[in-house]
Amino acid sequence: MKRRTPLYAERRLLRRLERGWAAVERALGRLTGTAFHPMYHLGTLAVILLVVLTVTGVYLTIFYRPGAARAYETVVAISASPLGSVVRSVHRYAADMLVVVAVLHALKMLVGDRFWGARWLAWVSGWVILLVVFVIGVMGYWLVWDDRAQWLTEFSVNLVGGQVAMAFYQPGAVDRNFAFFVIILFLHVFLGILLLGGLLVHVIRLSRPALLPPRWLTLQAVAVLVALALLRPASSGPPADFARLVARAEVDWLYLGFLPLASRYGAKVVLAGTLVILGALLALPWLAKGRPVGVARITEHLCTGCALCALKCPYEAIEMVPRSGDATGFKALAVVTESLCTGCGLCIGTCTTAGVDLGPLSPTRLVDHLKEGLGRARAGGEAPVVLFTCQRQALLGTLPPSWVPPLADAGGEAAALPVAQVAWERGGGAVPVTAVVLPCAGMVSPDWFHALLDAGARAAVVVSCPADDCNFREGPAWLAENVRLRRRLLERPVYWAAVPPGDRAGLEELLERVVAAEPASSPAQRLPAAIFERARLRRLVLPPPKAMLSGLALLALTLAISIWPERPATSGLPPQQAAVRVVMAHTPPLKAPAPSSAELQTKLPEGVSAEQVLGGERYPVRLRLVVDGETRLERTYRPGGLRREGAVTVVEQVFLPPGRHRLEFWMMDDGETWELMVNREVNVTPYDVVVLAFDEEARRFVVYNPAESTAPPQGP
Repeated sequence: MKRRTPLYAERRLLRRLERGWAAVERALGRLTGTAFHPMYHLGTLAVILLVVLTVTGVYLTIFYRPGAARAYETVVAISASPLGSVVRSVHRYAADMLVVVAVLHALKMLVGDRFWGARWLAWVSGWVILLVVFVIGVMGYWLVWDDRAQWLTEFSVNLVGGQVAMAFYQPGAVDRNFAFFVIILFLHVFLGILLLGGLLVHVIRLSRPALLPPRWLTLQAVAVLVALALLRPASSGPPADFARLVARAEVDWLYLGFLPLASRYGAKVVLAGTLVILGALLALPWLAKGRPVGVARITEHLCTGCALCALKCPYEAIEMVPRSGDATGFKALAVVTESLCTGCGLCIGTCTTAGVDLGPLSPTRLVDHLKEGLGRARAGGEAPVVLFTCQRQALLGTLPPSWVPPLADAGGEAAALPVAQVAWERGGGAVPVTAVVLPCAGMVSPDWFHALLDAGARAAVVVSCPADDCNFREGPAWLAENVRLRRRLLERPVYWAAVPPGDRAGLEELLERVVAAEPASSPAQRLPAAIFERARLRRLVLPPPKAMLSGLALLALTLAISIWPERPATSGLPPQQAAVRVVMAHTPPLKAPAPSSAELQTKLPEGVSAEQVLGGERYPVRLRLVVDGETRLERTYRPGGLRREGAVTVVEQVFLPPGRHRLEFWMMDDGETWELMVNREVNVTPYDVVVLAFDEEARRFVVYNPAESTAPPQGP
C-alpha cells in the first residue's frame, strides 16, 4: 500500500520543533516588539551581509598582493592601518555572521514546513548558496597564508595527494607557486559574483521578493560589525612554513572546523560524512515531502478574468490565458499551475465571485455551513463569535487544544470542514465561539464578514501571524488590502489581531475586547493601516529606543555565537614531536620487454623502446626508512596509470622525538636491488620537519633540515 503523504497538521515532529522555535521568537519579541523583530528578517539579513562582504572585499582586493612571499606581508600591512583593520575585521565577522544567519533561516524554513513542493527550488538553491559561501570563506583563509592556511593546505594535500603534494612539500616549491595564489584569489572573487546568480535562482519563484532588510535592521547589523571590529580586530597567526609542523592554531570552527575533525578521524571520513549530510539536505524536499490541504481550482464560468488572483499569488502559481469558446464574454481566464501552488488560499480571499476552490475546501460550502450554524445558534438565543485563524496559529498554541478542529482532510467533497463549535470560559460566563482554521488567514474574504454578521454572528475575528512572519509570505498584507478596500467593514464588529504564533494571551485580550464591545479599540479600525505602515517601518533608520537596544543586543548575541568557536585547536600531533617527510616524484624503469615486442624494437629509432610505444608496465618503488636502527617505514608504491606505465608519487611522514638521530633511507626501483640513498645523522628540534626530497635528474635524495639551515642541503 502506497504511503499517504501527510498534511501540515499531521507532521507531528516538525510541529513540535516549530512550537519550540515559536516560543523562542515570542521571548525575543517581548524585547523588540513584533514590528522590529530581527528573526523575521533572517533571509534579507543574509543578503545585506553579502553586500557588506562585497564592499569590504573590494577594498581588501585592491591592496592584496598574491604569492607566498607577499600574501602574508600584505595582510599584516592591511591590518596595521586603522581603516584596513576595521575593513578586514568587518569582512571576517560578516562572513561568520552570514553562516549563522543562513543556517537559522534554513532551520526556520525547515520547522515551518516551507521546503517541499513548490518551494523545493528555494530550499535546494539556498543550501547550494551556503556551500558556495563556505568554499569562498575557506579560500579567504588560504589567502592570509598563515598557520591556518598551512593546516588547510596539508589537509588538501593529504586528501588529493599526487602531484599536488609536490607543489607544496618540495622545498622551495611554494615560493615558485605564484599561480596557486592567483587562482585562489580569482575563485574567491569569481564565486562571489556567481552568488548573485544563485540568489536570483533562490527567489525566482517568488512574487515581489524582499531582498533587503529594513533600514533599521541594516543599520544595527553594520553597527554591531563595526563595534566588534574595533573591540576585537581580526588577526593572523604565524606565517605558513612547511618546514614546521602545525601543532596548534586558532581556527574558526564555522569554516575550518573540519580540520581538527580530519586530524582525528581522517580527511576522507570527514569528506564522506559531509557529502552524506549535504546530500540528505538537498534530497529532503522529496524524502520528507508533505502536501497542502488542496490545490487552487478555478471555476471557469465564475472567473471574470480580473487577474487579481494572479497578481496576489505569492508564488506565481496563477497565470492569465486568453479565453476561447465560452459564452462568458470575458477575455481572460485564470489557470493554476498545480506544481507551483502551495495551497495558501490567498486567491480565495481576493476573488469577489467565489470562483476559486481550494481542493476539498470550498469557500461557498464553508460559508453556507457557518451560516447554518449561526442560524441554529440565533434560534437558541445565542450569538457566537466567529474566529478565523491559520493552521500555524492553531497548532502552535494560540488556540486552546479543544478549539482546534480536525485538520486532516477526509478526501473529496465530503471532507470535514475545519470548524469547531466551542465555548470560551471567562469570568463573566461562557461565550460561544465558532473557530475556523484555514491554511492562511489571508484566505478570508471580507465578503464573508458581511454574510456571517447578517446571519447572526456577534462579531467576526481574525487572528493572523505578524505581517513579516507569515508562512505564505503575504497573507496578512493582502488581507489588510482587501479590508481596506471595503471600508464599510469598519462600521461593523470586525476585529483583527496579528500576534506571534502561540501567543494565547494576545488571543484572549482580543476576545475580551470583543465581549466588552469597545469599538474604539477595534483592530479593524487601525490594524490594516498598521500593517500597511510596515513599508514606513522598513524605511526607518532609528526604531524606538527599546527596539533598537534590544535589536542590537540580539544581533550582538548572534555575532557572538558566530565568533565563539574561534579558539585554539590541536592538529592531533604527538606533543613536542618532529617529523621526517619523504617527498618523491619518480618514474621507475620499465620492466623487461615482452617477447612480442622484439620485432617492433627493430623498427624503432634509436633511443625509443617498444615499451614506450606499447605502454609497458614499470617497476614498483619500494622505500625503507630506518631511524636509529629501527625500521619506521617500509612500503611498496605502484606506478600510476591504467597499465602501471606512469610515475610514482610519494608523500610520507614519520614522527620522531627531538634530538639527534641516524637516518638510513633505502630505495628499490628495479625489482631486485636496494640502494642506500641517505645515511646521515640529523639534529631536530620540536615541530621541525626534515625533508627527504628526491632529485629525479641526479637520482638522489636531498636532505633539508631546518635545524641545520646554515649548512647546504646534502645527499648521503
